[in-house]
Amino acid sequence: VEQADGSYREVDTASDGTTEVFTSDANSFSDKFTDVDGSYTNTWNNTDGSSGVDTGDASGTQFTSSWTHADGSTGTDDADTATGETSGSRVYADGTSGTYDELTLADGAHEEKLSYVDIDGNTTSYDTVTQADGSYVKIVAASDGSFKNETFDAAAGEDSGTGRQPDADYAVAWDNKTLANGSSDAAQTLTYDDGSTYSTDKVTQVDGSSV
Repeated sequence: VEQADGSYREVDTASDGTTEVFTSDANSFSDKFTDVDGSYTNTWNNTDGSSGVDTGDASGTQFTSSWTHADGSTGTDDADTATGETSGSRVYADGTSGTYDELTLADGAHEEKLSYVDIDGNTTSYDTVTQADGSYVKIVAASDGSFKNETFDAAAGEDSGTGRQPDADYAVAWDNKTLANGSSDAAQTLTYDDGSTYSTDKVTQVDGSSV
């Protein structure tokens, strides 16, 4: 059926109960095939050069999308509504790429995993678990040897962890916390590759003075 604005929609139903729906307008065209069990495949193209394929399974819980953008970047996205998990991958036009995976855990916490590859092949991965109260554990690791492992306790107001910057000759450990009287305590230890260490511990009072 062609509309006054030039858009078009056609529905074909086969004797076996499957359907195919064609739609188009000035900017896009799609062809959606739906099986008798409810699963579907939707193929689409846009006038800007982007295109893709979307699918859904018979249960209505599993969805997949694969696409190409006009700039040549590509990606996939997967979603499972039964578990709440979403994941996917990207390859960008500049040659970089990445993946993601997000999941709600049994205790209501949320986990997000990300990875990134730059044009030189260097990789960085991130894994963050965030609790309902805002507390989190974050792990970052890179192929250049740098890393960061951080824990934040929202109830205690404490942030601690370890890390190392690329090309550094030491690793750092820190523990920053709020004390009972409202003052803050910032402790840090540097551990050098030769085994030597350097530590500091600074307590700052609510009036700004420190020791």
